[in-house]
Formats: sequence, structure tokens, C-alpha cells
Amino acid sequence: MTTVFKAIGAILLIGTPGSLELDNITLYEAVLQGLLGVALLYGGIYIDEIKKAL
Repeated sequence: MTTVFKAIGAILLIGTPGSLELDNITLYEAVLQGLLGVALLYGGIYIDEIKKAL
């Protein structure tokens, strides 16, 4: 499941500049999409670290 979080986060981060360049989303939406991607990516990494500690 954490791999899915990390993959979706990476896809959101990679897709943000392209969507913004094609005018599919506004700057505000691009910032929100980037923040969501970062949160998912770091969330997956954080959960993996917790699992290793236990």
C-alpha cells in the first residue's frame, strides 16, 4: 500500500508542470497538486520507516 502512495505522489509531482503548461489547471491548483504529491510521497516513506522500526 505504501508503494501505491509513493507512486501516486511521484506521478502527481511529475504531472504538475505539464498540466500547468497546457493550461489544464490554474497556478493555485498546481500548488495544491504539488503539495498533495509531496504529502503522499513523504507519507509513504514515513510509514515504511515506522514499519522498519517495529
